[in-house]
Amino acid sequence: MIDYIFDTLRVFYSINAEHIEKVQGGWSADAYSVKTKNSNYFLKVFDKHRHTGEFWIDRIDYYMPIVFWLNDNTSFKDELVMPISANDGSYKFENADNVFMLYPYINGYTLAEKRLSSAQQKDLAAIVSNLHMCGQKIPENMLHDVENFDVSFCDELLSIMETRSTNSNLPKKIWNNYKNSIAENIKILKQYAEELPRENLQFVLCHTDLHGWNLMQADKLLLLDWEGLKLAPAEADIFSFTEGFFFDYVYDSFMSVYQHIYPDYVVNQKAMDFYRIRRRLEDITDFAKNILFDNISESDMSKSLRALERECSLLCDNFK
Repeated sequence: MIDYIFDTLRVFYSINAEHIEKVQGGWSADAYSVKTKNSNYFLKVFDKHRHTGEFWIDRIDYYMPIVFWLNDNTSFKDELVMPISANDGSYKFENADNVFMLYPYINGYTLAEKRLSSAQQKDLAAIVSNLHMCGQKIPENMLHDVENFDVSFCDELLSIMETRSTNSNLPKKIWNNYKNSIAENIKILKQYAEELPRENLQFVLCHTDLHGWNLMQADKLLLLDWEGLKLAPAEADIFSFTEGFFFDYVYDSFMSVYQHIYPDYVVNQKAMDFYRIRRRLEDITDFAKNILFDNISESDMSKSLRALERECSLLCDNFK
């Protein structure tokens, strides 16, 4: 794969790399550090043959024009990392197997599982609240992804649970311990999915995937990976700050800054519970599909199994 990347960068980006190294990536794509004689880059490579990557690849041509609009028309210019164009002027290079997106290397660090400092808590709250207000300014023809409270993936998860016994990669103890909790929460989620469209919810522009792996501290705090960008209730972002999720320890300080900038916001508890449950069940589904359908290494298999059991346990703990 490394040799393939060397050739792709040379031919389609006119970049002669001297060193390429695989680094910690996200759920949607593999990541590589690229070094040339004079510059450093960060490369994301989406695999078209990976089941868990199909959704994210399909999203690229939707969210990137919005990101460019934010960069050109709002204060987000300083909070965004913009891709480097390929030789044809596109923000990506695509072939039969992969999609490449190349970015300048940013001196800083990914927050990952580090706790937010007081300054970072305020910065993140300001970023999220300003993002939610920007949706009112973006041209309507760009915002065609609007929350419809779709939970159709639940049927796929139920199918996986029913056929678990035919695949030894999914340990019996996981499903036996958590199948009742999963089934109960699917029932609750489907009920909320029917009820929420009938409520008078205000939709805002949401990132929908706020966690430490999508935050980088450089000269400023940067929000990365905009694949999930959509119009949705604010709770689609704010659930990340609630109990059991990524930033639950900063909920009060986050809300203090958020509501100072966005004073009209009032929490809709049903919407909050919807996003909390849906995120857990989506992650359980994705990890199960990764284990079942993707040709992953033994090391990645072990990581996915641990992550699957962790998400099942958190679902059980948080939604008893």
